Amino acid sequence: MKKIIISISSLFLLVSCSIEDKDELTSFVESSNSQKDSVWMEQEDRITSGEWYKVLLVFGWIDDGIECERIVQQYKETYPEINYRCNPVK
Repeated sequence: MKKIIISISSLFLLVSCSIEDKDELTSFVESSNSQKDSVWMEQEDRITSGEWYKVLLVFGWIDDGIECERIVQQYKETYPEINYRCNPVK
């Protein structure tokens, strides 16, 4: 449960940040060795096909990829008109 709260908190952090803050956060996460197994949950732009936005950082699980896919599945059930995917932190 604590890990879900942390993941949801990350979502609110990303949503509430300005674009510059998001870029800075993304750069920090992607340059940090401690997040090497973490996964971004991304959402496709509803207007521009092929444009993806990072909306959630999944980390701290035994298998972050599996947890991200579980979260994506829940979002797809709730918002079937929006595309979501999991993308490893690079």
